[in-house]
Amino acid sequence: MPKRIVELLSPAQDAASGMAAVRAGADAVYIGGPRFGARSKANNSIEEIASLCDYAHLFNVRVYATLNTLLHDKDLSDAERIACELHEAGIDALIIQDMSWLTLNLPGIPLHASTQTDNRTVEKVGFLHRSGCDRVVLARELSIESIASIHRALPRVELEAFVHGALCVCYSGQCYLSQKLFGRSANRGECAQACRLPYRIEDTHGHTLRECAYALSLHDLNLADHLEALIDAGVSSLKIEGRMKGINYVENVTAYYHQRLNMLLARRKDLQRPSHGRISIPFTADPRATFARPFTTYFATDRPARLANLDTPKSVGEFIGEVRATGKNWIEVENGNRLTNGDGILLVSHGKAMGCRVNRVERNRLYPFGLNGTPARGDRVFRNANVEFEEALQRHPATRTLEIYAEMSWDGEGDATLTARDAQGVSAALRVGEPLERAERPEKQAAIWTQQMLKASGTPIRIVTFSWLAGSHVPFMKQSSINALRQNLIENYLEAKMQAYRQPSPKASKTATTYPPTLPTDGRLNVSNKLAELFYATHGVKNPPPALDILQGIPPEMELMRTKYCLRHELSLCPRQAPGTKAEPLTLTTQHHRLLAEFDCARCEMTIKTLPDARG
Repeated sequence: MPKRIVELLSPAQDAASGMAAVRAGADAVYIGGPRFGARSKANNSIEEIASLCDYAHLFNVRVYATLNTLLHDKDLSDAERIACELHEAGIDALIIQDMSWLTLNLPGIPLHASTQTDNRTVEKVGFLHRSGCDRVVLARELSIESIASIHRALPRVELEAFVHGALCVCYSGQCYLSQKLFGRSANRGECAQACRLPYRIEDTHGHTLRECAYALSLHDLNLADHLEALIDAGVSSLKIEGRMKGINYVENVTAYYHQRLNMLLARRKDLQRPSHGRISIPFTADPRATFARPFTTYFATDRPARLANLDTPKSVGEFIGEVRATGKNWIEVENGNRLTNGDGILLVSHGKAMGCRVNRVERNRLYPFGLNGTPARGDRVFRNANVEFEEALQRHPATRTLEIYAEMSWDGEGDATLTARDAQGVSAALRVGEPLERAERPEKQAAIWTQQMLKASGTPIRIVTFSWLAGSHVPFMKQSSINALRQNLIENYLEAKMQAYRQPSPKASKTATTYPPTLPTDGRLNVSNKLAELFYATHGVKNPPPALDILQGIPPEMELMRTKYCLRHELSLCPRQAPGTKAEPLTLTTQHHRLLAEFDCARCEMTIKTLPDARG
């Protein structure tokens, strides 16, 4: 019985970050294209993406391009051209949101339906697959059991699920808060992150419940302890969020999940990873050591008691201890001796967060630099920048090598032949055409050959064994000439390895299908161009309305966000927590904006709308 393939999918802001992910153990990498990548500040040239593909494909690591913004009519020709250029550059799939991609004239390249297409139900996942999507990236809000239900109903659909990173508070692709408040469309890659802003929370009587709270800023996802359950539920690609994160984050978190996944596969012989190469991780991977808000499992198994960090939207990192004493220019912190000069720390006190660098550490006494507040006893202290860890990553990064086996054959006359092969069956040969003489001391010369052939090559290729074909004679050759032969053999192998790689072809075939009547047919369809409109019309949606993002103004009564996160639950004001409490609306206020949070207890969801401007 064939083994199930399980892929670890890592983010890449650019080619360098993508290569770091490959070295740290990624089986696939996703990266923004030149345009339309849902992160307007993470676009990459075709040339840069091609260099990443060339490197990744050596290890059978796939590269996916994110083209998951809404397209306008004027974008369609550019989108089609970019898709063709990306395919030519070596991209293995496109991650898409706009339904126009399913009607464009594209090369034979698989399409993955982004989580931005709001994939929460069997009906939606099945519709996207029948429309031509090979893979569907599931909504983060789904429980593991819900994922299993989708897989049981649609066993042929590849399912991808996030396992780590930042969480959008709204169902992905359905958030219009940034567009309404700041004129910046999240669905066009310009999200202003209104969910990470501080708000004053008031009840219906105008009483302030929290003066300054990051009421919509969720914790970061961490499902490292649930990888096996996700795989058994039908997930074939485990995805790490973070295309806007730094290279240290990508390398560290990828290495962490690579190791966790390998521990699982060591006892699950029915599972297999698709990429190749020997990976060495000389540092201790720890997801708290790079950008990390407090972790949550979100709704994977049940509803956690707390999902948001009301104190700060920033990276918190690792908890160190509480402040025991304060002085004029110092604070004493339990376990403070774990810190190092230059570390970044965050102090959290009574709903406020203060950040700074540590100028000097003397046992448990810290001398902070640039602290933006007054610390007090009992403040919680976190390390959110670890100097020693970052330096370790720079000095000793992860490495990934392809191991090959070389063999020499020479019958004592004419040309000799060097061959190389790997565990996947890729081989290359090199003819040694210069005149050869038999070595006067064959054993000594054979040892020299072995020593030189096993030297580091300055490439990701490492010759791990060198042998002689039975009956072969040992020729005499200078060490420099042997070194040149080694390099030429490796170059031939690299060329053969690249030629052996095959970009995947689409598996999903478009079939006549009708848009499920149970799914929304309003502005949440996100129709922003004529081809998307035609797509839905062809599938039975008459006169699909335009996307809210392209309206001149979103009506004030319009729902801007719907989320499984509940602010009343977060504040312990949920009727299920406190019987007799009413699920009355709450108001979220900034200097310039007022939002109304309403609660749909039957569905256990919260919605956000706008209220009249607070100014004046």
